[in-house]
Amino acid sequence: SEWSRPSEPLSTNKDIPSQLLAPLAEPVGENSVALHWRKPTQTWNMPVLQYDIVLSHYDRMNNATHMGNVSYEVDQEGWCSCTLNDLDYGSKYYFQVRAMNEVGYSDWSPVCEEVMTGHGKPCDPEPPEATEITASHIGFAWEAPDARGARITGWRLQLSAAKTFQR
Repeated sequence: SEWSRPSEPLSTNKDIPSQLLAPLAEPVGENSVALHWRKPTQTWNMPVLQYDIVLSHYDRMNNATHMGNVSYEVDQEGWCSCTLNDLDYGSKYYFQVRAMNEVGYSDWSPVCEEVMTGHGKPCDPEPPEATEITASHIGFAWEAPDARGARITGWRLQLSAAKTFQR
């Protein structure tokens, strides 16, 4: 027998991308984190238009900050990567990622393992102020600078009779 006439065109339902696996995070430098995640396993033959990232200092994602549409690179094996800069020094972070296609957003990925940013050298302090001057004593005070995630363990104060210092 012969083949029948073709049926009317049929299309599958479009849907949001599948949920991503938890991203992998690793510290880079003092206050940056490299984030890596796999592309969604199901995109319904539609391109991913963007990835969104949220970060938090808490594993339950309390007070999460939405990073919005971030720039990322994709390798040949389907791994996406980006670097998040200007994070707090010496702080723990947790991340989640989601994908978006023309239908909408996937569910947020599970939360990644904790990652800790590095410590930076402290910022320079403001000049000290003389608080007490006697014949045998000079007292000084200053505000501690941003320690960039590490504890300041000591101070060194240099005095000079000249108006300029030589280091």
